[in-house]
Amino acid sequence: MSQNYPRLASIQEESLVKTSVLVRGISIIMLLFIIPLEGLLESRLISWGKHVVYDFQQDRTDNGKMFFTIVSYLGGDWTLIFICPAIYHFYDARRGIKLILMINFTMYVTSFLSLLYREPRPYWEDKDIKGVLCLSGFANPSYQVMLGTVIYVSIAIEIFHRSRFRIIAYGIVVIIATMISIGGVYLGEIFPHQILITLCYCFIYVTVAFAFDKTMMDLSLKSSFNYKTNRTYIVFWFIGTMMLFLGVIGVFQIVTLNSTVNLKWIRNATKHCSLNYDVSGAYSFYHSAWIFYNFGLVTGAMISSKKITMFWGYTKIWKKVIRFLITAGLSVGIKLLFNQINTTEVVTEYIWKHALPLFLMSFLYAGLLPRFFAKLQLLVSLDPTIDEENELKSIHENEMKLI
Repeated sequence: MSQNYPRLASIQEESLVKTSVLVRGISIIMLLFIIPLEGLLESRLISWGKHVVYDFQQDRTDNGKMFFTIVSYLGGDWTLIFICPAIYHFYDARRGIKLILMINFTMYVTSFLSLLYREPRPYWEDKDIKGVLCLSGFANPSYQVMLGTVIYVSIAIEIFHRSRFRIIAYGIVVIIATMISIGGVYLGEIFPHQILITLCYCFIYVTVAFAFDKTMMDLSLKSSFNYKTNRTYIVFWFIGTMMLFLGVIGVFQIVTLNSTVNLKWIRNATKHCSLNYDVSGAYSFYHSAWIFYNFGLVTGAMISSKKITMFWGYTKIWKKVIRFLITAGLSVGIKLLFNQINTTEVVTEYIWKHALPLFLMSFLYAGLLPRFFAKLQLLVSLDPTIDEENELKSIHENEMKLI
């Protein structure tokens, strides 16, 4: 086969990401020593962090605030809404689904950990500190630093781990993660030590994820393709998703019911933020709803596999761009539409403004839109039994040409 064509046969061992013993060892040290040490020194670190954040506040400028506000969006929910469809349409669907599942689960992990830590933001602790963004939810681990770092590190490792340009890619990722981290302190949203702990969790998470790359690859393939053989995996995913949901809601209820309201946090936070500002773990709890995005993704992909081959995405680049723009536009529309719903209770808001729209976004582009795109000839509309490279080349050679 010509080298202009991607390898479409089964996933090769050489395409899997390997993690060294050194990297795994560093992860263990972080988990056993550095992270527990933060718990012992929390009060001292917060006291020191107040002075650091306040010093940054004294040097803030309008241009600086605008720059770091823009940078903060690199690690926000809206970034995921665009990144996931981009991975799905521009990358090999088989590894792309695995990558999306891995990135999105970061939100659940962050949600779970932040509810356990219950650490305040700087402007909760000190009335003289003003948060520029007035972000809600607990600060450790920082979901923006965690998500932003995991997104770009994972993509860089996934795509460039065997490329001669990997050093450049990794360097860009380090710059992005550094800017998001510094921006969090500059804008008064997180303490310096919370950045360190968050980055430790990022390192551990990415290490564990890629250490089990083959296992995750096999799971994503069985969960998303070959409907006749693997459709029962949808049931397993539903059960797993509900168990994760019950787990995080249990932690949230324990944190909410067994902890007293910190009047100091409320008084300090509402001085510079809105009087309706919510000093609680509700916003941290909402982040866990991204598990429903993953459930919608595998469910939709499995349903699509009834009619379309797993190699449907190998088309010319302009067709991929059109598919991405349609998908991203509909995802934004769903998000904005459900945001119009008025809710007064935490669990109700979780379902209507987070879990349900996230499920619909992924199910739409993985389960419904592929058939629509097939009618518009925007993808390789082959029978799902056509899964051999030679057959794909001979049956749909023109569609398989890459620019």
